[in-house]
Amino acid sequence: MCDKITEYYTIDRYPFFLDSQLSEEEIRDSLAEAKKLVIKLTQSYIKPRNRNEQGLA
Repeated sequence: MCDKITEYYTIDRYPFFLDSQLSEEEIRDSLAEAKKLVIKLTQSYIKPRNRNEQGLA
């Protein structure tokens, strides 16, 4: 998933170095999945941290 995003941005910025076989839809799907993962990780980090600050953990 992250490889697809990285490849997309590399090709977009430096089109002479790579030849992409990825469709625009694949890139969008990968980006959407990465965003979901970031949200889950952020939420799982914030919840325990807030509990520690309140002395609940």
